[in-house]
Amino acid sequence: MKRAIIVKGRSKVGKSSIIYQCYDWIIKHYTVTHLITPSTWMDGTVQEIKAIIQVGRLVIGICSAGDEQSTVDKHLDDCMMHSCDIIIGACRTRGGTFNTVRSRLSYPNYITEWCIPEWIAPAGKMSTRIRIGADELKARLTALPKL
Repeated sequence: MKRAIIVKGRSKVGKSSIIYQCYDWIIKHYTVTHLITPSTWMDGTVQEIKAIIQVGRLVIGICSAGDEQSTVDKHLDDCMMHSCDIIIGACRTRGGTFNTVRSRLSYPNYITEWCIPEWIAPAGKMSTRIRIGADELKARLTALPKL
């Protein structure tokens, strides 16, 4: 089953940082083939990344930018075109980017894990939501059978 790990939150809460750190960790620890050349850019003071990579038999689509509708749409288009096994992305907590991700990455095509940056979800306050940081995202990836 294909999987999507989506970090959601309002602007400036660390969505991009978590995803960028995870991408950086993957390329430093695994043999990676880039299926589309990674693009990076600065959005204010935040480093953004968009890439589709292959690690072993696993195809992973990564995009840290989740605030703009057009960026999210383009990333999902690229991921579908490359039949990504895992999509790592970001979106806002509601509105256009959230609705796009929710409608395009729905069951049975993808199992979607909705995560929020760990530092805005204190333990016990939001027990029904998955709290995630870069280390937790890395742990989820290393537990996958193909990686």
